[in-house]
Amino acid sequence: DIEADGYYSAAAVVGASYLWNDHMSVDFGAFYEFPLTAGGTELSFPNIAGATSRVEVAPEGLICFFGLTFYL
Repeated sequence: DIEADGYYSAAAVVGASYLWNDHMSVDFGAFYEFPLTAGGTELSFPNIAGATSRVEVAPEGLICFFGLTFYL
């Protein structure tokens, strides 16, 4: 297991819902995350003569989603 320092991020979210008929709606959305600070850790490689490397984790990306909601 690799554990890293915490980090802060911000996100922009957009979405829409369309009432298809009286019993169903269709939902669309997108979530874009970008880092405000990076998390980091130091990795050690015992198989390579004990070498170490300082790495940073700064997640960034787009997630899109789609959904159907049924009403009774």
